[in-house]
Amino acid sequence: MTYQVSIDELANFISLLLSDFYMVFRLILERLVVYPLNLIPSLVGVILRRGFYKFLFKKMGKKVVIKEFNVIKHLGNIEIGNYSEINQFCFINAMGGLKIGDYCQIAPMVSLVTFNYKKDNLPMPYIKQGEEKKSIELGNNVWLGNKVTVVAGVKIGDNSIIGANSVVTKDVPANSIAVGSPATVVKQFKNNKWVDIKYNK
Repeated sequence: MTYQVSIDELANFISLLLSDFYMVFRLILERLVVYPLNLIPSLVGVILRRGFYKFLFKKMGKKVVIKEFNVIKHLGNIEIGNYSEINQFCFINAMGGLKIGDYCQIAPMVSLVTFNYKKDNLPMPYIKQGEEKKSIELGNNVWLGNKVTVVAGVKIGDNSIIGANSVVTKDVPANSIAVGSPATVVKQFKNNKWVDIKYNK
């Protein structure tokens, strides 16, 4: 008994093969080209990274600045707006998706991690339980201070500031300043000035 391969089955097989080839190609490119590219300092490095990342990111705006010595994974899941800047020694894992708006400032040593290991099937080791992927979204004109960590699933609204060393575990509304671990909102911009939240309750 012979089995006839349909045109649709053949097309699906070729599509999967090409998709796998593309993923492998991107991974090789990321390891062999992008990692060394992250070591180049000064304006030369910024220009080279801007040129390469424009093709590797899901979306990249105008005049984005990405400085040296960063670790950035899953580049194809990253969208970044116009005139945003990522400073040195940041760790970005965009497995679950990352959106960065226009005019964002990301200070050195910031961590943006868009996944967590599952934890509800003990005593199975966490690393074997699989991953939960959740995107991170930064609005326009967001400023993340030095050594800030933003966990998976968080959205930070437009014009908000996260203080240095803070750990952001829940959404931060627009026009807010949040600090601490876990980060809590301490000020909001109202009536053309920053208002201390504790005096506004």
